[in-house]
Order: sequence, then structure tokens, then C-alpha cells
Amino acid sequence: YLLNCENLAYDSDCIAEHFMLNPGGGAAAITGSSRSAYPWSSRFYMNEYYRLMFDEDIVQLGKLHFKSRELYTCNAFNESYDRWTHFILNYLGDPEINMHRGVPSTFDVSAPASVPFGHNEIVIQVSDDGSPVDSAFVCLFKEDDDYQYGYTDPSGQIAFPDFLVRESGTISVTVTGVDRCLHETSIAVEPETAAYLRIADVTPDDSGGNGDGAIDAGETIDLAVELFNSGGTACDKLWAEISTDDPGVTVTGGVSIYPDIPAGAYGSNITPFSIAVDPGLADETVVEFLVEIHDSTGGYWSEDFAAEVHAPELELYVSSVTDSAPYGDGDGVITNGEPFLLRIGVKNFGTGTAAGLQGVIREQGSAINTIDGTADYGDIASMEIGYGSGFVLSEANVSIVNRFVFELTDMYGRTFARSMELRGPNAPSDLYLDSSVGSDQIHATWNPPDTLEDYRYIVYYATTPGGPYEQASTDLILHRLYRIRDLASNTRYYVVVAAVDSCGNIGPLCDEVSETTNPPQLAGWPNAVDQGSSSSVGVADIDGDNETDIVFGAGNIFAWDHAGQELRDGDNMPLTWGVFAVEGENYTSAVALAELDGIAGDEIIGASWNTKEIYIFDKDSSVLPGWPKPTADLCWASPVIGDLDGDGDLEIVAYDIDGIVYVWHHDGTELLDGDGNPATIGPFFSAGLASDGWHVSTPALADMDGDGVVEIVVAAPFDSIYVLNADGSLAAGWPVYIGDEASVGGSPVVGDIDGDTFPEVVLQNTAGGVAGLNHDGTPMPGWPLWIYGNHFFAGSPA
Repeated sequence: YLLNCENLAYDSDCIAEHFMLNPGGGAAAITGSSRSAYPWSSRFYMNEYYRLMFDEDIVQLGKLHFKSRELYTCNAFNESYDRWTHFILNYLGDPEINMHRGVPSTFDVSAPASVPFGHNEIVIQVSDDGSPVDSAFVCLFKEDDDYQYGYTDPSGQIAFPDFLVRESGTISVTVTGVDRCLHETSIAVEPETAAYLRIADVTPDDSGGNGDGAIDAGETIDLAVELFNSGGTACDKLWAEISTDDPGVTVTGGVSIYPDIPAGAYGSNITPFSIAVDPGLADETVVEFLVEIHDSTGGYWSEDFAAEVHAPELELYVSSVTDSAPYGDGDGVITNGEPFLLRIGVKNFGTGTAAGLQGVIREQGSAINTIDGTADYGDIASMEIGYGSGFVLSEANVSIVNRFVFELTDMYGRTFARSMELRGPNAPSDLYLDSSVGSDQIHATWNPPDTLEDYRYIVYYATTPGGPYEQASTDLILHRLYRIRDLASNTRYYVVVAAVDSCGNIGPLCDEVSETTNPPQLAGWPNAVDQGSSSSVGVADIDGDNETDIVFGAGNIFAWDHAGQELRDGDNMPLTWGVFAVEGENYTSAVALAELDGIAGDEIIGASWNTKEIYIFDKDSSVLPGWPKPTADLCWASPVIGDLDGDGDLEIVAYDIDGIVYVWHHDGTELLDGDGNPATIGPFFSAGLASDGWHVSTPALADMDGDGVVEIVVAAPFDSIYVLNADGSLAAGWPVYIGDEASVGGSPVVGDIDGDTFPEVVLQNTAGGVAGLNHDGTPMPGWPLWIYGNHFFAGSPA
């Protein structure tokens, strides 16, 4: 049971399908969510699921899945979390699998050893240690012949009074029950030496109707019923009679003769059976027929078959109005009394063809003037749209609602009528596009024009502003959201939406909004981590194979190769992917990557937030000797690496939220005892005060004085920018005061901006100021600059 976000998103590479399809074993069935789930509402569905299982003895997983939703279906008709949950809750697996709630017991099953051809009464007895078992579920199945099921009564018995056997073989018997092992047995079919006739195929001939090869309401149909002799003897002088109890079908030719049919051969009726289907029969009505077969020796066989009747189901689609010649003045604006051509769109949602459609407009009052009130629609096949030849009308006053009746009649006299008017809706508003759902998709949402009715919508898109637009959906959209699929990746699209009212009038397009699809993901990506993180991605060769690897800090340190394969299974858990090391907890800041141990492959330097430690991991995820190192408080600033003392050996610099700067050699020894305390290892300098707020700005390393050795550039909130030498002293001209009204969230950046070969420092503060300082701390001409960026997490300059 996985009713949490997207575990069963079967339209993507979801974990549920991996569980189901894993060749080494996995899940047999899964109920779960195909999209983001509401945690609050989801628990009610889960509680109902397990209540049904343990209190109501419902153990069939498919039935559990559906019945766990029934309690909340009454809340799912409007846009609500229950409606959303109904859509996203899906099931993978055989719906008839039973869940055992403990160690299952077994059945004793008694069944006939064999049965003859024909209609049989089969009695099954189910017991357990001599005691009858009530409500055991029994299923009989004979391929191509019959399938029946039911529950045993309190005596442990169930009778199947009419199980049909038409060919040799075996009948499969399965018995299941609550907390019972599946019991399987079989019943043999006795050989049939005499003739035995069964129905092999039924073919309708509707050449007198619309000729689509299906049984449509309103048609007269000839039926060819093919028989097969599955017995051991030929039969001759055959005739058969067909009948039905369905009042919607009349048998007009119910008797037919057949040729002689040898054993193992087929034969079709020489004269067809004929039926007339009522035009009012609903689409997809299933009609049961009985065929009774006789031969010259008094042989008699009977068999049922079912046939589906098809019928159209018409709905208004989208209408179009034009005043082009020869109807009006062609200016695209319908005015009072101006003739125009109205084409009313109709879509057939039924499975049968709407044949020979003729349309008519009936006026309701004098406001509508019908110039040409008839239109030929012809045939509209299933799921097709027809507009007809069009009606020519005029309206005395186009600023008010003028109603009329639109009526369609087909060749069988069926009518479709709607009261209509031609004032269309306004445009939808607040169109919003989201391209984060995939590189070939854009998710669109919008608000309705008003609350006068439940509108339908059409979404259009284009690759150039203003169109030409392509319709995104093949049908009208019933909700205020739509996902446009199969788009080109990394491409800007321009999207508009129009509303369609209940009369088929389409309104104006909403304001155009554009969005760019994402670039496609490389194979093996994306990869999930264990929690959200503000860490930046690090890129380097970690395992020493001269290939680029990707490192990321989240709850743990994660690392993959360029193809998305995890570098190692650091947590020894097959269900996770990419965990490199489990030491430390919550790596919120970006990791640093550098070669420290002399072995091919960069080491990973990370600041563990929860344990307040700095870790260094080698390519095998082992912690380097001398590490981790504790810090007085957590570090949100990222570690940085550089040679501070000029000895060719890299040092590690960290900066905690209290303002303490730490510096260690790669072996974990401190560069100097900056706090004068032998009990601590690493404190180098205190920048500002802890009481000034969190120090989150990552330090920069740069040769500020031209001596060939890098210095540390670090910013303290509500205080100053410091430049520190390797001996802990301040570089000349530093610190530079930021001010007590401005904090620092971003990091300082260093580079030669003015081309004088000396580095400059640029830093943005939370008051919107951007400082530009020369290498000696003096302000650059024209600086500071001001931008709208008064936020603690204002970004670092580049």
C-alpha cells in the first residue's frame, strides 16, 4: 500500500512497476498514488482499506481498492481532494488476488471426476477437517465453453445447475476463501462419440442498414450463425431456430436450415436469420439470443450467445458563425438584421454511426429570422464531428439573447434537439503554465470566465507569438487544467484558452502566455535524493576513472556517475539510489571537491548540519584519517579549499553560523591556534558577533595582495568584510564596514573587474546595496550600486 506521492506513476519510471517487474522477486500487487497525494485525506482512504480488510473480511485486493474509495465518492463530484484522490489512487496486479491476514489454512474439496458434453449440473463440496466451510469462493472454468462462480452455503456446498461443456478437455476448479490457501483441482470431460453441435461464430450482415458490419439500433440484420460439430459422428438434415426475450429486438426470420456437418467440421446456415432492432435501443445494449438446433434423428442442442447493439450519442460541440459573402458584409462582425451562416458542431460519442442526419432550425419568437433553416449533416461516425451544410439566419438584436431550437433527425427517425442562443462566453483568465512536469509537456491551469455555468474549454498552442495555433486536445476539456503533451523539448510555446458554453458558442481567446519546455534529461536522470536541500551540485572525477561524476548534499552525501549510476551503495539498501556515505546528517551547504590524499579521484568535503562536523570522504566513502572535525555551531556556508600557507598542500576552510572561521590542513591538523585554546582544533578567526545573526556567506579565496598566496575573504552580517592572511592577521585596508543596517546572505566574489591586474571584491547585502571594493579595501569609482534585492537570501554576484 503506497498512497504517497507518485510511487505508482505508471506513465513514468515508477518504483511500483520496478517492484512488480523485478525478475528476482518483488511485489505481487500494489495500491498506490500516480501523482502527488494529499497526506491528510490519504490516511482516511488507508484507514478504510484496512478496516474493510480486517473488520469486513474483504480480502480480494481489487475489491479492497475500489471499496476503500466508496465512502468518499460522494465528495468527489466537485474539484476537491477527494476527487483528486479518486483519480490518483490506482492498482497494479490481479484484482482477484486474496490477501492472507495470517497463516492460511487449507480446504478439502469434493468434485465430480468427470462430466459429459452438454448442459451439466455440477455440485462442489468444501470442508475443513470434516466440517463444512461456508462462503468459500468456487470458480469453474472451461476454456471456450463456460465460466461460472459462486459461494458455498452453510453446508459447504454449491451447485452449478447449468454448466455448458462443448468440447473435450478439462474443467478447472479453484476454491479460495478468507485466510485460506488456494485449492486447485479439475474435472475431466468424457469423450463424446455422438454428434455434438455448438456455435462457432456469429456474423451480422447490415448491408440493408449503414453497412458498417455492426448491429446498430434501427437496422434490420441478417445473422450468419456458424456451427461446429465437436462430437464423433456426423449429423444431417439440420435446422435451427433463433429467439430472444429482449423487447428491443424482433426476430423476423427465426428458422434456418443447415448443410450436413461431419465430425470435426463447420457449417453455416443456408438461409439467414433475420432480426429488426428498435431504433430506441440504447448504445452498447447487450441482447441475449437462444439458438436451438435439431437434426433428422431427433438430436437437439441449444446454446446462448450475446450481441452488442450500437447507437449514436450526440452532443453539441463548437459552432461557427460567419458573415462572409454571399451571406453578410464580410467584416467579421454580425450586426442587427445582417444574414450570417451558422454551422452547429455535433459530436457523436456513441459507438454507432448517426446515419442520414438532417438538421432544422425552429424559431422561438420573432427575434430570429430563418432564411435557410435546413442543413444536411449526412453520417457522423463514432467519435467524429459533423457541422452540416449550415443554416442562414439573422437576428433583429444581436446584443440580447435570442433563443431558437436546433433539431437533428436520422434515417431511423431518432431526434436530437437543443434550445440554443448565440451569445458566447467571455475569455478565461489567469492562465498559468508549468513546464516542470517533463521535457515534452506543459501543464496549463486557468480560471473560468464567470460562474454562470460549467464551461468547456479548448487549449491552443503555437511556436510563434500570436499563432497560428494548433488545438491541443481532441475533445472539449471539462476541467480548468490540461497537460499539453508530445511537445519539442527546450522550445518556447505560446498558449491560449477559449471557453465554450452549453450551446456550443466559443468565446474569445484569453491573453497569450508563453513557457519554455525543459531540455531533455540524459539517460539515467533525474535521480531522487532523501530530502530537499539548498546544496549546490558538485562535479568532479570522484572514483579516479577519468569520467565526470556528480555529487550532491542532502540528508546524506549522494554521488552518481555521468550516466546516473550510483558510485557505490553507501547505505547497503537496494531501494535507495545514489547514497554515497551515511556518516553525518543533513548536508545543507554545497560540498567541496578536491584531491587531498594523493590517490586518483577527488575527495568530498561536506558540512554535516545536524552533527556540526566537517567530513572528508575518499572515493570508497571512507572518512579520511583525522576527520571529521567538530565546529562550535552548524555550518550553512560551504567549505572551500585552497593553499593558504603556500606549501603546496591544500587547506580546508569552514565558516559556522556564529561567525567562526576554521582552517585545517588536509590531515585534520589546524593551520594555527586562532582562539588560543589548545582544546579546540581549527578555529582561525571570529568574524563579527554570533548575536548579529546567522553567518551563512561562503568565504572566497584569492590572492588579494599579489604575494602569490591566497587570502580568505569572509563577510559578517551587520558588520564587515574581512580579508585574512594565513597567519590570522588582517590584510592592509581591511576590514571594510558593511553597516549595522545591512546583513549578508550571499557570498563575496573576487575578480579583476577594472583591468588593473588586481582583484576586486563584489558583495550584495540585504539592503539592496552592491559593494565594489579594490584589493586594498577602497571603494571602486561609482560604487556601491543599488538594486531591488532587500532579502536575506539575496543571491551571490557572478
